[in-house]
Parts: sequence; structure tokens; C-alpha cells
Amino acid sequence: MFVEPSNETFGIYLENWLEDKKTQVRPSTWKSYRWLVRRILPHLGHVPITNLKPQQL
Repeated sequence: MFVEPSNETFGIYLENWLEDKKTQVRPSTWKSYRWLVRRILPHLGHVPITNLKPQQL
């Protein structure tokens, strides 16, 4: 899938996604999502989205 060139990092994307989900899912589900995002951020949060590879995910 084509991704418009951007300087946005995967970490910024995940943080925004997490905020959006907060009002769309149950609190317990959101807490699980938050836990997962916090586990991913140290490893992939600095990577620009346009540089992400399937193998990294």
C-alpha cells in the first residue's frame, strides 16, 4: 500500500491511534491497547512510517 511521504514516526502514529481508540472501545480494551503500544514504542517508535518494513512488524 502506498504511504504518502511524511516525517511522522511510527510512535507518533501509534499515540494518535491510541487516543482515537480511547472513545471507541471499552476501558479494559483500551488499557490492553495502551500496554501493547508501550511495549512497541521503545523498539519502533523512532522509525518514520515510510521506512517501516513488514519484517519489523
